[in-house]
Amino acid sequence: MKNLISLLVFSGILTTLFSCVHEPFTPVTPIVSNSKCDSDTVYFQNDILPLFLSSCAMSQCHDKTSHKEGVILTDYTTVISSGIINKNDPYSSDLYEKISDNGKNRMPPLPYPALTNAQINSIVKWMSQGAKNNQCNACDTSDIKFSTAVSLIIYNNCKGCHSGSTPSKNIKLESYSDIRALVDDGRLLNVINGQNYQQMPPSGKMEQCKIATITKWVNAGAQNN
Repeated sequence: MKNLISLLVFSGILTTLFSCVHEPFTPVTPIVSNSKCDSDTVYFQNDILPLFLSSCAMSQCHDKTSHKEGVILTDYTTVISSGIINKNDPYSSDLYEKISDNGKNRMPPLPYPALTNAQINSIVKWMSQGAKNNQCNACDTSDIKFSTAVSLIIYNNCKGCHSGSTPSKNIKLESYSDIRALVDDGRLLNVINGQNYQQMPPSGKMEQCKIATITKWVNAGAQNN
């Protein structure tokens, strides 16, 4: 009798296990984090993702809602699964073809400005280095200059929406004078901290190191150095 009961219990367990419907498993690539930044390494989380969020993953383009042409570029997993990356031959990738196109098919599309040569080269270098999901956590705010630190942060995180002939909310961030105007009226620090205005960039709050860099520059007089 005991053997019969054991057999029935075991059969019930098997039936339950094999009748369950499981969602497909999607592996998530963990972020490889370094405490120090290597000047010869392009980091996805620090350098590449901000470019995608600012210039590609916008409304009506490649965000999760619009997913134009089936491409979403909002995080590492969606970027890699998009099929536009070729780390073995970056120059033959669909991504390079789009961002380097000078015609009507280039991305970002008009009226948004094209990526700069430096930004394109950074994306190519990231692919050639293995298109890794990497980041560095070093935050050196000892010597902050507009030309080498602040401008890069703002251009990479904000210029995609705030430039060209139809900038978002009619605010341009293409030059020092554009940015200084937002410093003088107090909006720059407010928007990057999500205070009193909609948080910018809308895709998510900047890393704390970037906010600290801009804040220290503003508090030091926001010089064009």
